[in-house]
Amino acid sequence: MSQPLSALASALKGDAPAVALFQYCGQHFIDKPEIALALIGHMRCDETRMNAYTDAVILRIREAVARAGIAPIEREKIALRIKIDRQGTPAITVQDAPSAESGERVASVARKLAPFQPPDDSIVECISDSPFFVWIELPGLTRPPIRIPDR
Repeated sequence: MSQPLSALASALKGDAPAVALFQYCGQHFIDKPEIALALIGHMRCDETRMNAYTDAVILRIREAVARAGIAPIEREKIALRIKIDRQGTPAITVQDAPSAESGERVASVARKLAPFQPPDDSIVECISDSPFFVWIELPGLTRPPIRIPDR
């Protein structure tokens, strides 16, 4: 190699990392296409946009659950696992719930929101490859006992 691997790493931090990556692979991995394809295939993700997208989806789900008025007897926390494909179609499963019934009711409300807006091209790879989680707290109908002091 005429340039050290650190030169590749610093080039990838710049404004046009794809150009630097293609140039580097063309110069150094012409005889090893599997390495070049692996490096080029690993796209960088715009983490700020990805977080904004997932936050918007999470907010939309929480608001829909709040409007649905799901209220178990006791306070519950439900965790949903969400994976959104390139077209915005989600796969939503209950990851954790105190009762299967409340977990499925929350997941059903979330599924009715589908499809979500498809992710932008800059984040479509990382959104479609990585599931994320939503934690929803249901308030419950009961309140803790109120202690009345003895006089």
